[in-house]
Amino acid sequence: MLEIVAGVEAAAGKLQKARETYRQAMESARRAKFDGIARNMAVDLDLVETELGNASQTSRAPSAVPNSEHARKAAAHIFAMTGDLGRAGALAAELLKDAPTDTYVNNVWVPSIRAEIEVSRGDPAKAIELLKATSLYEFGWKAHGWPSYVRGRAYLRAQKGKEAAAEFQKILDHRGVCLADSLATVFYALSHLQLARGRAISGDAAGARTAYQDFFNLWKDADSDIPILKQAKAEYAKLQ
Repeated sequence: MLEIVAGVEAAAGKLQKARETYRQAMESARRAKFDGIARNMAVDLDLVETELGNASQTSRAPSAVPNSEHARKAAAHIFAMTGDLGRAGALAAELLKDAPTDTYVNNVWVPSIRAEIEVSRGDPAKAIELLKATSLYEFGWKAHGWPSYVRGRAYLRAQKGKEAAAEFQKILDHRGVCLADSLATVFYALSHLQLARGRAISGDAAGARTAYQDFFNLWKDADSDIPILKQAKAEYAKLQ
């Protein structure tokens, strides 16, 4: 329950509170001798920090990735987004080696990781192609719309605003699915911002302003020093 609360706090931009609650959750897990769960949560906190623009705060996952599917897929995304593409690719290969017939590994997690790598390499078209494998599963159990989020970011990188906006709108339209996981709450909240960016790129200034305002309303009590919030405010100012 503490982990879920931490995810909700992060999704509202209350990052300082989220960090403390994640640490309480990890300590609770350790006291109960669930060390693996505690390590998974540490990687999840790293992923939250990375998504919010605080890559310098990710001191846990890069040093020692827990040997679990959950932690390795989350850490692979962290490495891909922060430029450590070799380690991201190695973790994807490990996941395939350990679970060669697993549906989600083959059709959700590995394509998403490899797509994230291609986005970082500056090849969003290849990323979008890799994500075709996820289309049947991306709003199913475990995926929670994550592939759509990566695809949307690839479209943003390719300056295809209309297509990007459609991906993030899909996430917002599947709220029940996307809020069924502690990390998914963060991606759901950020989809409002990414929707705004997609609309801005496509020339829909009015729609972009509305989406930015929706994001700011969600983050009305957010910590003011979060990098992604600062970026959003600067972008919004340019639309005025």
